[in-house]
Formats: sequence, C-alpha cells, structure tokens
Amino acid sequence: MSLARFQSAVAELITVPERRRAVRALGSVALEDLELDDRERRRLVALAGDPRLEVAVMLHVRRRLAGVLTALPHTCRLLGDEVVSFMNDYGESHPPRSSYFVEEGLAFADFLRAERKLTGLRADVLALEAAALELELEVERDGDAAPMTPTTALSPRTHPRLAPRSRLVDIWSNPERLADVLRGGPAAEDETSPTRSTLFVQRRRGGELRIEALDPALAEAIRLCTGTETVGGVDPGDDDAAALAEGGYVVFTSEPVATAAHDARTNSGTAPVPVPQSRDRTRRL
Repeated sequence: MSLARFQSAVAELITVPERRRAVRALGSVALEDLELDDRERRRLVALAGDPRLEVAVMLHVRRRLAGVLTALPHTCRLLGDEVVSFMNDYGESHPPRSSYFVEEGLAFADFLRAERKLTGLRADVLALEAAALELELEVERDGDAAPMTPTTALSPRTHPRLAPRSRLVDIWSNPERLADVLRGGPAAEDETSPTRSTLFVQRRRGGELRIEALDPALAEAIRLCTGTETVGGVDPGDDDAAALAEGGYVVFTSEPVATAAHDARTNSGTAPVPVPQSRDRTRRL
C-alpha cells in the first residue's frame, strides 16, 4: 500500500469527473490503470458511491470558479451567469493543472478561445486580461529585480524593438469603450469596429500595468518586422537603452526597417506603411 498513490487517487475522484463516473459505473475495473492494491480499490469504490463525496466536489468546483473570477474579473463580469455554464464545460474537459489562480485563469481563457465562446467586446476584454496574466507570470518567474532591458543583441538600429514583459494585443472594439469596461463601467450592447486597433500592454516594475493604444503605423511596423510578441535586443551603450529600461517601445527608422515594411506591403498588393520617425506615445488607457 502506498499512501501517496492512494491520496492521489482520492484527489482524482474529486477533481476529475470522468474518473468519478467510471468508478461509479464500473467499480474497481476503472482503477486498474492505477498502482493500487485490492484493499485500496475497494475503499475508492466505496468512496465514489458515498453521497458525501459531492460536498468535496462542490468545494473543488467553487475553488476553481473563485480562481477564474479573481484572474479574469472583467471577462467574468461581462459573461454574467454564463460563466457558471462555461466553467461546468471547462471542468468536464480540463482537470486542474495548478491551484494558482493566474494559471487557472490562463487555462480558462485558452478554453474560451479554443471553443470560440466569446466574440466582440467580450473577446477583446478576454485577450487583454489574458495578456496581463501572462506578463504577471513572467514577472514572478524572473523576479521583479530582473533587468528590464533585453540581453540578446541585434544589429544596431535596424529593427523595431519591444520592451521586455510586454505584448501587442489586437482588438476590434472601440478602445475608449474597452477602457470604460476596464474601469468598471457598464457592459453595454456588444459593438465592434471594422478597423483593428492595437494595444501595447506591459507589466512595469512594482506590478503596475501599462496599456496604450498605438498609432496604427507604429503597430504595423513592429508587427511586420519582428512579429507580435518578439522582444529585441539593446546594444550596450545604446542611446535608447534607457527608454527601454523604462518600459517603452522603440522603432528605429534605418533603411532596413523601411525596406522591410515596404516590401511586406508591396508583396501583399497594398500600399506601403509609413514608418514613424520617432518613438510615438499615444492614448494611454
């Protein structure tokens, strides 16, 4: 008999609905894949049939829901009562991987996106909150005292660069409407714009979350030359290193950048994108 293996099996009965149903329907046959002795299997079969087990199941489900509500508060507010239904579907197909609410929130966000559960404003709010959670994990992994400037050098002044712990997030809702929701404003009727907007999201030192709506040309230049989530390097002594250390985004307008943006647009059959001549800060949400 192994106490650790038995305890793990008990946890599965509580957290994995498929295992619980199988044991109730098939008895010890459903436990043959586990390294347990006959006595342990008998105990687990009896436990699965005990109605008091549902109390533990209910507490587990509520703990997971509380984690998601903490991690994705604005998304859950927009979902309203639907969040319970979505959580039930999520719990059926996604056994818990972590008890940490940030990781649970990201897993639930992945589920909603994979199942295409949300559209419009709700999808944009989810994308923004998921990006913030990813950045929070990066801060915790690297430590708040970690350098805020990248260490891998690129050819100087030839590529756009994003600061560490930052993301570009595409939205189709009105940025001001989105900002109002994030400030706790009412969830009005869903609305989307035919034009994509791009937000710059960064987790600053001390945990502050910075969100800015980027000028379209600046966002397109970064996207075309480096990819949505690419972080470039800063050469030692670079004049712009201090700006990146503050958490800024920097676009360099040397010929390779202008050519890359122009070629990408020309090959796609549309007009070239003008590359900004300096770092451009726009609306801060």
